[in-house]
Amino acid sequence: MQGLLLFHVNALEDCPLRAKRTPPVRALAPHDILEADGQTMHCFSAAYLRELLTGWGEVHLELIESAAHITGEPFKCVWRGVAHA
Repeated sequence: MQGLLLFHVNALEDCPLRAKRTPPVRALAPHDILEADGQTMHCFSAAYLRELLTGWGEVHLELIESAAHITGEPFKCVWRGVAHA
């Protein structure tokens, strides 16, 4: 079986950044939050992503940090990943 998985997910480092902009209503699990608009968010660690992708032959993860255009302060932190089967 062959396959390619491309993904872009919130990193653990994004949770406190997001909470500054959109305070969570409550925690649902250690890295899951409920926001006021009803959206749920999950933040991933590299270790958890690698665990989820066990069985994929090759996994590449890149931590991407974005800054706010005006202030230059950290704004968003995500994992960009590629997995090959």
